[in-house]
Amino acid sequence: LKVGQPQLPPWAKSIVKGTKLEYFWSEKDGWFGGVVIEVPVLVLDELLITVRFNDGEVQKLPFTGDEKVRWRPAQ
Repeated sequence: LKVGQPQLPPWAKSIVKGTKLEYFWSEKDGWFGGVVIEVPVLVLDELLITVRFNDGEVQKLPFTGDEKVRWRPAQ
């Protein structure tokens, strides 16, 4: 049992510009695939990741230990 702030998963360190990944948007919409289009920025304990999703939409999203279940490497 680990106590304290949730940590990013080990694979988060490998996220660079060009990395393909998936983000869980909602129960209704499910997983969306995309590609990282800018170098991720580490701010304290979160990564700010700019993703161009497969539908062309671009979003800048935080990747935190609390929300790590929303992110996964591309399937």
